[in-house]
Amino acid sequence: MPDEFRTAMDEASVSALWERPNADAAQVDEKPYLWPWAELGPLLDTAVAETDMANVEHRVLVLENPAYKESPHSDATLNMVVNLQVLMPSESARPHRHRLNALRFIIEGDGTAVTTVDGIPCPMVAKKLSDGKLISPDGFEDLRRMREHFEELERANNAIPRIAQAQKTAQEEAKKDDSSS
Repeated sequence: MPDEFRTAMDEASVSALWERPNADAAQVDEKPYLWPWAELGPLLDTAVAETDMANVEHRVLVLENPAYKESPHSDATLNMVVNLQVLMPSESARPHRHRLNALRFIIEGDGTAVTTVDGIPCPMVAKKLSDGKLISPDGFEDLRRMREHFEELERANNAIPRIAQAQKTAQEEAKKDDSSS
């Protein structure tokens, strides 16, 4: 990446997702931060010019709160990652899965760029809600799927004590079998 692109990203408090290490979040105080679009727009344009979807998994800039610069946690908030992804017309992002907190808002798009999430093709199409804000036409479907994921997670969490007890019983039986041999 060109040095001026890196400097501009640092000054705008964003980073390239494709270059991020995976670090656990540290316990730090929540601090608000505003990323002006006047800084982000040109960075997204440069990201398009400097990256090829054939060489990167996702063309994404990650909003990083400068309050967390010295900690292993470098997201927008302590409990939310905010990414800006660019897919040009006719481009596709590689199929992938989202964590439960993923929600897609499309700023601009005519549907010719597509991302596939959890096996479902999602054309990038912007649609206005009654208050004028933009959201993906399947944004409410995203919320439905998120609720279903939470319900599935709750069922799995309820099964954990039963699984732990079954593992403990199996270990105790294995010890008995070993000592009787």
